[in-house]
Amino acid sequence: MWVKKKPILLKALSITLNLLGVASIARLSASLEENHRLFFISYMFYMFAMIPLLVFFEQAMQKKLSGLIKIFTIICIPILLFTYDFDAQTVSKTWKLCYLLFMATVISTMSIMSISRVKSTTSSNERSILITFVISSITSLLLFVIDQVSFYLPNISFKFSSLGILIFNFYMASILFANGSFKLKNYLMKQLQFLIYSLVVALLMSYLMAEDIKSHYLNITTLIFASLLVLHIVDCVLGINFKIYNEDLLSRINRIDSSSTKNVLESINSWSEVKKIQLLTTKYLEDKDLITLFDKYKEVKVIHKNIVRKKIKNFENSDIQAIDFILRHTNTEVLVLIPEQRKILVASFSTMMNARYLAHLMKFLAKQIEKHSIIEGDII
Repeated sequence: MWVKKKPILLKALSITLNLLGVASIARLSASLEENHRLFFISYMFYMFAMIPLLVFFEQAMQKKLSGLIKIFTIICIPILLFTYDFDAQTVSKTWKLCYLLFMATVISTMSIMSISRVKSTTSSNERSILITFVISSITSLLLFVIDQVSFYLPNISFKFSSLGILIFNFYMASILFANGSFKLKNYLMKQLQFLIYSLVVALLMSYLMAEDIKSHYLNITTLIFASLLVLHIVDCVLGINFKIYNEDLLSRINRIDSSSTKNVLESINSWSEVKKIQLLTTKYLEDKDLITLFDKYKEVKVIHKNIVRKKIKNFENSDIQAIDFILRHTNTEVLVLIPEQRKILVASFSTMMNARYLAHLMKFLAKQIEKHSIIEGDII
């Protein structure tokens, strides 16, 4: 199958989490030991995490970010790193303010872009995902601002820097691996459960352990909550609860009317994550001089547009150019060749769909099509 074994979305999410993990450990250690250099390490990795986070966001939104925000990020990170004063006993308030403005600008950009897309989309599933983008981006920004502003307040310190971005990644991973069945209210409830569990465990620890632990009650709660968020993300990425996450998908597949190809495609087309699905018949392919594709491909093959665009840049190939033409002409993102029927199925989906999920779903549809004979011209 021409689908990426590890999509850019997943790579960017993984790198962001690794950088945040280092930053969070450094921040916690710095808070306990009052180590100035550890604070610098935490700031450095928080800033570095913005780069893969922007890549992730751009891929998820399927829209290029403004070149200005990219240049702004690339320029600001080295400037902030080189202007950090290691000789001072505490972090400069001016430097802190610049750091706050940098992080707030990056996160605000993601929020504004999400809001603009919410207004233009017609897909209910995509609108739900974009609203989640907005909520998680704003939450991330608020928690980050609270963390940084507490630096200026006497005897108050909130260690929320990584928590907001972790919440953002919690929702992104949930959407990516929900296989079309993402529901915001379900994951809000899951977060609420995590929060209640964290508060109860931290409360028990403050009563059962040493006296000095009580003064860190809020930080312990935050640490437990953040750990649960990370476990959920890892759970999604590794597919530990794959069967649980796919119950909804399996039940929807079982409800499909498979009496004819037309009924199968109409059933799939009603799914909220499906923007468009279209069957290109033998006659259509012959009219467009595309039928020769089946001279090379003898088995069902799923092809994603990202792979086609990458291959078409590297070398000339008439088959790849033909596939690229089909995807562009039909305004779709994934294609499956069905040699036995000499037909091609094309489809496009709402944002943040897992490429592996798309491949499996398209192969399932190809098998359904192979079971039925299609009347020429029957293009859904």
